[in-house]
Amino acid sequence: MNGKYILSALMVTLITPVVHAQGRFNEMVYDKTQTVFHLNAPAMPKVRIYQNGQGGKPIKTVKMRAVGTDRWEATVKGDLNGKFYTFDIGRGECPGTFAKAVGVNGQRGAIVRQEDTDPEGWSAGTCAYPQEKLAMKANTHLLNGIGAFSDDMRDGLRGPFSDDTKGAFLAGIAGEEESIKFGIVGSIAHPQVDMTRVNYDKKPWATHPTQQISYVSCHDDMCLVDRLKASVPSLTDTSKSKDDRTAELIRLDLLAQTAVFTSQGVPFMLAGEEMLRDKKGVHNSFSSPDSINEFNWDNLKQYPQVFEYYRNLIQLRKNHPAFRLAKAESVVRHLQFLTASDCLIAFQLKDLEGIDTWKDIIVVLNGNRDTKTVDIPEGEYRVACCNGVISEAGIGMPVSGGKTTVDGQSALILYRQ
Repeated sequence: MNGKYILSALMVTLITPVVHAQGRFNEMVYDKTQTVFHLNAPAMPKVRIYQNGQGGKPIKTVKMRAVGTDRWEATVKGDLNGKFYTFDIGRGECPGTFAKAVGVNGQRGAIVRQEDTDPEGWSAGTCAYPQEKLAMKANTHLLNGIGAFSDDMRDGLRGPFSDDTKGAFLAGIAGEEESIKFGIVGSIAHPQVDMTRVNYDKKPWATHPTQQISYVSCHDDMCLVDRLKASVPSLTDTSKSKDDRTAELIRLDLLAQTAVFTSQGVPFMLAGEEMLRDKKGVHNSFSSPDSINEFNWDNLKQYPQVFEYYRNLIQLRKNHPAFRLAKAESVVRHLQFLTASDCLIAFQLKDLEGIDTWKDIIVVLNGNRDTKTVDIPEGEYRVACCNGVISEAGIGMPVSGGKTTVDGQSALILYRQ
């Protein structure tokens, strides 16, 4: 694969009403003799052609011509394979919404033959290339600076991809704790993770935790709200009040994302989860109408506590490097799991002097419906997260002793300075 460009997975796309559906619209059509550009825009754009994906001046600038209301087209002669492009309508340069390949940081679109964009060893299905050389999750440890999504952790939390109705940790079903622990350490080798009990991978696939993308939902699958409703029967039990069902949905939603954002690795969140977005049960909604893909902004008013929790959770991770240790040896040295029962995971980030402003951090994740007690190292701790509230300044009175309790379907975060 030409190293000058990379494929971009566009996880979030804001599309104006005049843009055609993706299946019928190609903003760049390459041919060896010419490349044709299309754009929907309110003002006449220019196409700029660049030699590289970043830096340098444009080697060609072409004005686009109108081919309809707010629709523009330009044809550039010659073989532009491997070059890069931007559109400019007077508000800065960028590739269009439907760029299928981009350069560094997505600043310029890449002009490529689509047939050439699968790297050597890429396999979305069967492949004649040797298995040990395929660019797949199991071989991530051989790929320098390349990461992979942790379906081990995802399905350990919410249930298997193959069955929407089957729950796991979040449904209060025991058995996937080790899969989640494997995700918490960033898919590296850790002495307290029993790989024989991990759902999919039976050996570590990351050299360092930064090669793991931690997540519980994404664009080509059910969003978190839909998956929870499909796999946790009480969330659709009409014998319960709507308020009770909503309260439980929120508890489980926040618990899931707390597991993601307190794990080592790189956290990933589907846009809209912070406002309890749903897609009416649709999985891969790339071709679905606005009625499925729209963001209901009224949800921000209806569930302000969810948005506030997400915001504080992200800030918590940003403020504390202990949640994002870059090297495997650091994770092994500083992350220790505590003894816990079914559907209960507890771990300590310890000996953090010189790493974090907090000396010790304890995280407890409780997928059970009832309150659980966990043994913790003796000491006095401040509460940073409890019952759907996060405050780094501390919540309530300090916790002392060698035990702590965590309410059902919730996360608890303690710290010592």
